[in-house]
Amino acid sequence: MIRRVLFGDGVWAEAIRFGLVGIKSNVLYYFLYVALVATGTGPKTAVTGVYIFGIAYTFWFNKGFVFRNSVRPGSQFAKYVFVYFVAWAVNLALLDVAINRLGLNHYLAQALLVFPIAGTNFVFLKLFVFRAPRA
Repeated sequence: MIRRVLFGDGVWAEAIRFGLVGIKSNVLYYFLYVALVATGTGPKTAVTGVYIFGIAYTFWFNKGFVFRNSVRPGSQFAKYVFVYFVAWAVNLALLDVAINRLGLNHYLAQALLVFPIAGTNFVFLKLFVFRAPRA
């Protein structure tokens, strides 16, 4: 079963692989966020730095491992950056609401935002960035 999930085809296998990459990446990103904030970086600047790092870090994992996409990466990377730019903007807006309007601690707020942002990213990466070529 593990072999089928990790190496199989289909949206569920992709979603599970995306989740595995996402768990690993988001744990790293969260600790990077905490480290940046601990050194005096503001929450919004820290999120921005983490997103820039994350775009470069996860593009190849998502392209090769998650979506098994063999199309040349030229326009895909631009689309990938666009998806993550939108995710970053939404993340910043929601982080601002969570901190300034709801009064949440910024560590908790960012931790809670990981899941809805990641789910939305999966859908856009699947349908927009790494869409299978039409036969």
